[in-house]
Amino acid sequence: MVLEKLGPIAVRAGCEEEVNLPLCRSVELCGRVQPVNAAARPPALDLFEVIVELDDGVEAVRGYCDTQGSYCLRDIRPGKYSLTVCDQMLQGWQIRDNKQSIDLAAGEKRNIVFTASKKIKTIHFQQSWKNAPKL
Repeated sequence: MVLEKLGPIAVRAGCEEEVNLPLCRSVELCGRVQPVNAAARPPALDLFEVIVELDDGVEAVRGYCDTQGSYCLRDIRPGKYSLTVCDQMLQGWQIRDNKQSIDLAAGEKRNIVFTASKKIKTIHFQQSWKNAPKL
């Protein structure tokens, strides 16, 4: 159970105010980051501490992947979120579709899997001799 989002609460000095704190069933969002070919996991793919972020525009919840690429975010309020896996820590790898919009319902347990693929390095050669130093 988690608190529902509340608006501002005004309390005047020297006065008592009664506040109802409504609860709702929390959401659990778990999943995994895995290579495209999960059966042949390359040793160079280190998923430890890859950041997973859930953001509704006001609050953000962050978690980390374990060494196997699994993550789990618990006790989340229901609502519309942007789920992002930050792939800056994956040297030589990138997450496919690393950002998703999701709508989570009260009491829901959702599992979302992301796939990682090798970064393709592109080198562009320019043939311009105008600025080349003269020998």
